[in-house]
Amino acid sequence: MAEVDVRIGERSFRLACDDGQEIRLSNLAGQLSNQVTALQKENDGIGDTQAIVVAALAILDAYDEAKTRWADITPEGVAAEWAADRLDAASERIERALDS
Repeated sequence: MAEVDVRIGERSFRLACDDGQEIRLSNLAGQLSNQVTALQKENDGIGDTQAIVVAALAILDAYDEAKTRWADITPEGVAAEWAADRLDAASERIERALDS
């Protein structure tokens, strides 16, 4: 297990990662640090902790949106949506039949 020293905002962290992933982890930490710095410049007085949390939430939001878009445009995502629509229609037919 490798360890990497990174700096995010004004804080330093020693993080563990798989061997060979040190550069990737350093690059990701650098990207997060850039977002934290940008948030602090845009919002005068915001502290490191709050900026880190806001940046992390923004990254997760973008990730979640990308997953949703990917599911919508891939054959698997389209097939799942088609199947869900068919199940909804079948459920409605069954409910109507039971109400009769």
